Amino acid sequence: MIEKKICKICSKEFVPDKYHPRQRVCSSKECQNARQMKNQRVWRSNNPNYFKYKDKKTPWELRRYNYLKKWRQDHRGYFKSYRKKIKKQKFA
Repeated sequence: MIEKKICKICSKEFVPDKYHPRQRVCSSKECQNARQMKNQRVWRSNNPNYFKYKDKKTPWELRRYNYLKKWRQDHRGYFKSYRKKIKKQKFA
């Protein structure tokens, strides 16, 4: 006998996948999307500092960032000529 379950999101009956018998959400796109969004919210609330690595924290990182930014501004002509050369190679 196949055991049917009730979807936690849409409250409809469904048959769980045979490889995932503890499945709690039906396989409709809307329910799967809602499940994934809920899981992401929970994960992000449990790991609030995970994406903070992009913040420039140390003085060395700030100096390095400013140095590279200034270098790119000072060498714009080099980048323009490089892009032209690459375009010619692509279409040649």
